[in-house]
Amino acid sequence: MKPFFVKTSVGTFRVEKTDTHLKVGGKRFCVELKIGTDTSELQWLITKDGGCEIDDVPIHGSSTVHLLNLSFTLLKEYTKGTRVTFLDNSKYDCALENGSVTIFMNKYSYLFYGGTWYEMKLGAIPIDSTQRAMYNETKALYTDPFAKATFDFGTQKDLIPIYEEAATWKEFADALHARYKPEELCRKIAPWYLSAVAVLTKYRMLPEYWEIDISDIAIPYTVQRGGKTRKYTRLRNTIILRSPNDM
Repeated sequence: MKPFFVKTSVGTFRVEKTDTHLKVGGKRFCVELKIGTDTSELQWLITKDGGCEIDDVPIHGSSTVHLLNLSFTLLKEYTKGTRVTFLDNSKYDCALENGSVTIFMNKYSYLFYGGTWYEMKLGAIPIDSTQRAMYNETKALYTDPFAKATFDFGTQKDLIPIYEEAATWKEFADALHARYKPEELCRKIAPWYLSAVAVLTKYRMLPEYWEIDISDIAIPYTVQRGGKTRKYTRLRNTIILRSPNDM
């Protein structure tokens, strides 16, 4: 099938469908899904290099969620399956004075928002039921005053008063958000955030494999193929997600 274009409230996107895969993006493809009969797989989501929309509209924060939901909406044109699985190994590079360090987004999001990005933005759940139960159990520690034990920030002694004034990990995270810009925050937390997540999860690993139910996801779009335009307006329980930050 030849590539075609779809227009939404966010921008114009290029779509390519093969026998096995669906790709969505702009000047470059930023989402790739492997199409399955019952279960499909999100194989990649990459927006950090830009080019995810034809006219270079920046895709980040809530527009990243929009791009994924659009991809899921299009996916349902080619399969009756409503389950999408993926490996959550998202990461980004945090610039330091002498180089950079990799920040794992699932752990960063868990520490500073009380859950993983895919869970909070797309309703994803761990595939394994045992891991799901443990994940939900430890999430409660984020807002539990009794779970906030003494923590060693190493050389960053300036964080100790902020931590001690906070009643919960959530209050501490909120205080850091208020004090530091995102690029400053990643440098501040890089030496100790993995240890903090270990404490919050009772030294259990965060689940790696997740699934999303896309049955109620529907983004309105207009498709152009071969010079002809057709408008799609299926609005079944359209999910509208807003993010207060640029995660």
